[in-house]
Amino acid sequence: MKRLLLFALASCCLAAAGCSGRAALKKELRQALATAVEQEKAQAVRMAAIEGKLPRTFEKGEVQPTSPYNWVSGFFPGSLWLLYEHTGDEELKSYADMFTRRLEVLKDHTGTHDLGFPSQGSRVRVPLTAR
Repeated sequence: MKRLLLFALASCCLAAAGCSGRAALKKELRQALATAVEQEKAQAVRMAAIEGKLPRTFEKGEVQPTSPYNWVSGFFPGSLWLLYEHTGDEELKSYADMFTRRLEVLKDHTGTHDLGFPSQGSRVRVPLTAR
């Protein structure tokens, strides 16, 4: 959630700054991306220890994990794939693959009509070799 807010804020700054502060804005965007990468890697390390779970929300000072069946379950792996696409960081790719695999239990799930959200971001980014 923080990364989305950070990206939205950076986008607003870009629109407001126009062409005059372009270099400074590019620097801020690079820093924002680096911060997002750092935060997502730290989140991946924490979540890797919680077998079969994905992050859902942040409450009372802690990340609240959820099962793959929660409608937000694909957001984290999707964010990891997007960051990997931007950076080419192989560690992010490894984490993205690991957390996308946690969604595999959904392939035969018939308990909902909408698997679009859980697969958000992950579905189209899973390399053929990882399927």
